[in-house]
Amino acid sequence: MKCLADDYMTRQELCEYLSIGSTTSMDLIHYRVVEAFVIGRRWLISKKSVDELLRKLPDGMSLKNLVAQAKQDGQRPRFMRVGGRSHE
Repeated sequence: MKCLADDYMTRQELCEYLSIGSTTSMDLIHYRVVEAFVIGRRWLISKKSVDELLRKLPDGMSLKNLVAQAKQDGQRPRFMRVGGRSHE
């Protein structure tokens, strides 16, 4: 049986894995650059989506530039809280 930790990482793990700060990690989540959901107060990020992001990231483009591009696109995410109410 697979454990949740096999498929998802916390925000802190994401920061360490990508060598980014807390603000950039929240921007990646907020602008749907990576798939994530929250349980209580803990964000869980799909390891698969992070690996896809790294594979598809154009040469020479930083994660901050990718976030800036997502902000310009203006797409706002829908967050779903497990055990709570949905937020859009």
